[in-house]
Amino acid sequence: MYFEAIAKNVTRGLALESYYTSLVDLLEKKTEDNPDFPLYTFIDRKIKENNSLTYSELAEQAKKIASILYEVTHPGARVLILYPAGLEFIAAFFGCLYAGTIAVPTYSPTTKDWAEKLQQIIKNSGAHVVLTTKELMQQSKKLNEQLSHDDALHFITTEDWLNATNTWHYPKLTENHLALLQYTSGSTGTPKGVMISHGNLLHNLFVIGKATDITPEDISVSWLPHFHDMGLIGGILQPVFSTIPAKLLSPLAFLHRPSIWLETISHYHATATVAPNFAYDLCTSQTTEEELSRLDLSSLQFVMSGAEPIRKATIERFTQRFARCGFSPEIFYPCYGLAESTLMVTGGCRKHGVSSQCVDKNMLNQGKVLFCDETHPDARSVINCGQPIDSCHLAIVNPDTLQECPEKVVGEIWVAGKSVAQGYWQLPKESKHSFNARIGNKEHSFLRTGDLGYLDRGALYVTGRLKDLIIIRGCNYYPHDLEDAIHTCHPHLRAHCCVIFSIEENDCDLLVVVHEIKKNVQVLNFEEIIRTLRNKLLQTHGIDADVIALVGRNSVPKTTSGKTQRLLCKKKYLEGGLDIICIDKNSGDEIGEQEADNADIIQLFKPIFNCDITAVAKEKKLSELGLSSVKLGQLHDVLVTHVDKDISIEFLLGDPSLSDMMDLFATGTTKQEELHSAIDLLAEFNQYKNIRPHITCEPKPIPQHVLLTGATGFLGAYLLHELLTHTNWRITCLVQASSLTAGMSRVIKNMEHYGLWDVVFHERVKVVLGNLEKNNLGLFRQDWEYLADTIDLIFHGAAVLNFIYPYQKLMVCNVLGTQQLIKLAGYKRLKALHYISTVGYFMSADLADEAVIHEHNELVPEDGIYGGYNQTKWLAERLVLHARSYNIPTVVYRPSLITGESQTGHWNHDDVVCRILKGCIDLGARPTLDVGFNFVPVDYVAKAIAHLAKEKPYQVDTYHLINPQEVSVAQLFGYVQAKGFKIKEVAYPDWEKMIQQNSRHLDHSFSPLRPFFTEKVGQKDRSLFELYLHNNKAKIDCTYTQTQLAAHGIYCEKIDDVLFNRYLNYLLQCGYLTQITEAEHSDG
Repeated sequence: MYFEAIAKNVTRGLALESYYTSLVDLLEKKTEDNPDFPLYTFIDRKIKENNSLTYSELAEQAKKIASILYEVTHPGARVLILYPAGLEFIAAFFGCLYAGTIAVPTYSPTTKDWAEKLQQIIKNSGAHVVLTTKELMQQSKKLNEQLSHDDALHFITTEDWLNATNTWHYPKLTENHLALLQYTSGSTGTPKGVMISHGNLLHNLFVIGKATDITPEDISVSWLPHFHDMGLIGGILQPVFSTIPAKLLSPLAFLHRPSIWLETISHYHATATVAPNFAYDLCTSQTTEEELSRLDLSSLQFVMSGAEPIRKATIERFTQRFARCGFSPEIFYPCYGLAESTLMVTGGCRKHGVSSQCVDKNMLNQGKVLFCDETHPDARSVINCGQPIDSCHLAIVNPDTLQECPEKVVGEIWVAGKSVAQGYWQLPKESKHSFNARIGNKEHSFLRTGDLGYLDRGALYVTGRLKDLIIIRGCNYYPHDLEDAIHTCHPHLRAHCCVIFSIEENDCDLLVVVHEIKKNVQVLNFEEIIRTLRNKLLQTHGIDADVIALVGRNSVPKTTSGKTQRLLCKKKYLEGGLDIICIDKNSGDEIGEQEADNADIIQLFKPIFNCDITAVAKEKKLSELGLSSVKLGQLHDVLVTHVDKDISIEFLLGDPSLSDMMDLFATGTTKQEELHSAIDLLAEFNQYKNIRPHITCEPKPIPQHVLLTGATGFLGAYLLHELLTHTNWRITCLVQASSLTAGMSRVIKNMEHYGLWDVVFHERVKVVLGNLEKNNLGLFRQDWEYLADTIDLIFHGAAVLNFIYPYQKLMVCNVLGTQQLIKLAGYKRLKALHYISTVGYFMSADLADEAVIHEHNELVPEDGIYGGYNQTKWLAERLVLHARSYNIPTVVYRPSLITGESQTGHWNHDDVVCRILKGCIDLGARPTLDVGFNFVPVDYVAKAIAHLAKEKPYQVDTYHLINPQEVSVAQLFGYVQAKGFKIKEVAYPDWEKMIQQNSRHLDHSFSPLRPFFTEKVGQKDRSLFELYLHNNKAKIDCTYTQTQLAAHGIYCEKIDDVLFNRYLNYLLQCGYLTQITEAEHSDG
């Protein structure tokens, strides 16, 4: 079907292309056929028509300009066009062609390096005549003082040609005559003039028209710079060729208010537009809800994206943001092109949308294409940029051997065809290298694009730039992959203002990160920003930066189309030309002075870290060193074997530094133990309790749109299912993922795992990409504003549930994440916040045995709140309760130990109770304990929360979701033994010793929980597990909650032998537990 469509378009346009000999011939024939056609309309910032041009008016102005040029220059001379965006630029461009001269469109004076670049263009092109305005002439005349007498410029202003006498005569032009020098700033910053002929332009205009199936009914809108190849050819010349009206805007108007582009499309019912990737990101982030409400984008037929790498996440965000304005994802039209091939090289079919492939980025870095699932941790989406059109030929070539690559192998993209330019002006060596490449016995020469990509079934997938490829310690990295991972990882960083490159220093290749920061960032924040950047790079790509330079705004050089100029940035860095505010370098000498004393330690660590640790900063945390779980296990074995101290798993989970680990060898103690110092919870509460509500409207009487955190967790899956089944609410889930597709996939797969997903849910569930540990939940600005404007109620169930981490490691997610949600609840539309807490901190507190804890009771720090998880949950709940003082309606749910679903037995394997069961079965022993556990099935908790929220969404309250009947330890293991498992009863101290002995192995069920059972808490001389069991015998009362739910027929299921047998059956069926036979027991 694809090939048929392309073939049909090509055949239909062959006669049209050969009908014209030059662009002058094109405009003359169009004027003769349709003189009064309204070709161009220039739109001002208020979407008012500033002025316009028809075919005949454009031809008339071009002839006047040509008449003036006859007097000062000759055919073939280069003429500089220096105009701001507007119709005068277009007249000047055609005026050059009508005079038989070579047009040289150049930059407007909007950037700091304008004068320098203009001088380079003047010198290279040899232009002596400048078409410009009076205002720009005054700025440009200063350049004359720096030019030699022979290079002096002659200026022609608009006023000079407006009333000129028409003495024009038809120039002798063929398709081989040069029409313009298209100067590209490229990645080096030194402009090179691409020699584009009339034939190149006519062929590429034909290619664009046919590839996009342009019809007379189309209307285009463009804000792109007129001197840029995409703005000039796609935005200005294509309408002339295809006879369609073009609405033009100034680039400055777009940058000032990006939504003006979309408003113009909406106003004129435009069908076609084109822009680079960053423009779609800008519109998504900066279009307000009010602006959004005025847009109608349903007229659009194709939206081209080019000039820089096309990002799938950008397309998804734009589509989701503007879907309610009638924007359809099928109209996105990705393509590939470059100035050296006039403009367009490959493209797809109109209204076929975007397709992509998910590949393993590590294999891609090695030049191989290995497909993977979107949820794979190393997945990278590569966009299908379509197929070559008409007489264009593509080849993927190994840049080292110059041999053509087979499909699905990455190499340099080479192009041949009628659109390929004649070379670079006055640069014969560069032209020969780039424009005259050869493959074997193929008759035509190729253009070497410098881009990397691969072909699959004829379609092109672009993966990066050849010169940008970074090779560090034998591994290949695409810099844009690294940049994408970090450019928004901290709220003080400027998005899309990051450059990563490598440099050589002391015979070593170093990785350098240059990143712009926002205004007024405090010096105290620099260390945190740098640490975040390093962590993010390590987590996503397993590589650390050798140098991180934080620079001021607008320090990262970019092209006029918004592409970062890596090589120019590298050059400026090496020459000291960047506005560096703070720089952080990894020192190779930090451990050097200890090297002799620590030679044995260094040898032990070397195979684990895959490097000489003398080159690693000793204060680096374990999380910053990018170890896999296997390497972590090896490290634990080394510590256990060689240190004269019982090293717990918690030590490694506590994220020690390299220095901490080396201290263990020397002294047997570490600074890491400071993590367990006492926390002043009251001081923490006072620090985080205050917010500044900005409430502009009340929520809807009955909620319509809710936000859910924790949807990819165990309880989250069941709560989401209840909300979808028993309400008609629209539900947005906050999810941490690499893309919207991957985020939605996480939600669906989680529900499918528990047998809860139904395809009918798809219409009511959306995801936003966020992170509880970041400012504004890590949301893109537009997502934050969208949620602020539309959400009525928030369910907050996400948390890091870890019984061994200290407070400091959990508070960012569990406490500050909750604080951010309170902030959202009080921003714009008032929202109810339903918070899922725990009764756990009551169970381990220093309470009187006869105490009764009702729903309205609260703990104070003096009551004893033990364990990092309990401390963070208590503090988060206190913040939620305090939010009521700001008139934010909050509801608190306190469940006990959540177990599996009561009907199917589905249970979360990572749950602490599951681990205790499996651990005791693996040990073949359980402790003698005269206590009970309070288990509550997950479906009861989900049903209760959903029902109470539906009945009383905005009523402030607190509920205890616990089981009225506890299960004793004897009962619990009686159920297990009845299933055939052999478990002996041992005294608690003996059981504790068994855990210590067996949990040294990382694959043992008790390994991650070992400190929970064995390490003493503070001054209590008891483990946290013992505190849960024995610290008090207080009763948690749930009478109020029971009464509320019983009225609607909702009861908590008793945990008896039938239900627990259901749980055990599920754990056996899924392979979590393994049934051991009598024979195996006897053998043991």
